[in-house]
Amino acid sequence: MAVAGIAVLAWAIFARTWNVGQRPFWQDEACWAEMVERAPYADLLTQAELPAPPLFAVASKLIGSWVRPPEIGLRLLSIVCGVAVVPLVYVVARTLGAARSVALAAMTLSSSNILLVIWSREFHQYEVEAVFAVLLAWLVFRVRREARPRARIMLATAILLTSGIGPWFGYGMTFAAAPLLGLLVVLRPIAGRGALNRAAGLVSLAALGISLLVLARQVGANQADNEALRAFMGNWFIDPGDLTTWLRAAKYGTATTCMMLVPIPIVRHMTLVTGLGLLIWLVALIGIRTWPRRGRIELACWVVAPWLLLMIAAVLHQYPFGVMRTMAFVAPGMCVALAGGVVNIGRACAQVFVGRGAPGIVVAAIATAAPIGWVVQVPLANRYWIRQDFPGVLGVLESQRGPLEPVLVMRAAVPSVRYYAGQAGASFTYVPLAAGTRPVPRFDYLGFIRNELRTAGARFWLLTTNDSNDEIRQQVFSEARRLGYEARRVAGPPVGEDDYDEVAQLYRIERVRAAGSKGQSDR
Repeated sequence: MAVAGIAVLAWAIFARTWNVGQRPFWQDEACWAEMVERAPYADLLTQAELPAPPLFAVASKLIGSWVRPPEIGLRLLSIVCGVAVVPLVYVVARTLGAARSVALAAMTLSSSNILLVIWSREFHQYEVEAVFAVLLAWLVFRVRREARPRARIMLATAILLTSGIGPWFGYGMTFAAAPLLGLLVVLRPIAGRGALNRAAGLVSLAALGISLLVLARQVGANQADNEALRAFMGNWFIDPGDLTTWLRAAKYGTATTCMMLVPIPIVRHMTLVTGLGLLIWLVALIGIRTWPRRGRIELACWVVAPWLLLMIAAVLHQYPFGVMRTMAFVAPGMCVALAGGVVNIGRACAQVFVGRGAPGIVVAAIATAAPIGWVVQVPLANRYWIRQDFPGVLGVLESQRGPLEPVLVMRAAVPSVRYYAGQAGASFTYVPLAAGTRPVPRFDYLGFIRNELRTAGARFWLLTTNDSNDEIRQQVFSEARRLGYEARRVAGPPVGEDDYDEVAQLYRIERVRAAGSKGQSDR
């Protein structure tokens, strides 16, 4: 068992660290990286342009100033937290009374949980939220079982500090923390007297609430009031009287659940994605139902309650529901419940067919390792979500661009190009953005594009991605064609060639005919 645990941990470290420094920042990371490197520490505590938790931004700036290159330094906090989650999941499962086989299965699932792997490799706070959530879960479950007074005081103090500091590193941690702290207040302890537990729960809930109030006053309200951010997040809000938004939320929730273990681009069809998501939830619920009695309520609360709170927040239009990139903090609990379900189902089936449960446990162990088969492509090929190699594309541009030739940078490319081009990109024309990556509300992008193309001359360059759904990008090509330009791609794959990744592209756009004449553009 110890050898298997070491092997799982080694795989978890490999999945989260291999090649991570070779992957350039994509647009979300790049705008955060530029802000963190440019802004003074004090400003990072109050900035409201980007939804960056204050202490996460400060800690990342500090670590990034020590560790280079920035692709490693700024991601290092996420990497360390991502690795730490895996053994913590094992410890939590054992604390809740799981057998070693179930705890190892939970550890294996968390090592290959796609949400936990991917966000360990990116400059975002989501993996920090996950480690805070699983750490607080262990502290709460442990203090309920601790009889020694001094140890209980130490655990209660750790719970208080984790609850007060956690939201400053990641707002989503709140949805895991609140129900866990509630357990201390409403449940009788398994060992020791309940007064300390109730006091610890109430004081920690107060600390959590005070932290949220201070954050709301200092940065959160301004971030939430950012019109561009709210327009973007609105896709994941729920209107109580609108059935469509409930169905949309259900789709996002099941898709996120599916994505924990199976990449959606592998499945592709939404019906199958929904079916797999519901199947994963069914197995997790079986795991909760068959969990040892003393830990069953705690596990159920840890797994289910954050989703219910997220739904309430989405109804109140305060937090998005079911967005994959914000859901890492629910993944550890789901891994524990899934492990219980897989092992207990395997044991029960083996009892029926061969009369003993051990073979079923072996089969369950193999099943929990199955996601490694596709997750291994994350560290080996750096293939997931968006792969924007703008440093390479900018090198091609530098080698082919003529003196004073204009360069137009599209929305999805703006943050990365700004970051990697540096002073060399001062002469580029960037599509205006708000909140780092979002279109400016009510801005006349078509008028902006037409004005730029009228003065573009005989040849100009376009830095973009292969995202064919980008309306601003489409307008550029359409307007360029109308004015007699022809577009030639000189770097990056064509549109639709790689549906899994949104990748960087460079186009050379040259005038080949008079405006209004017939012609075609190679896109």
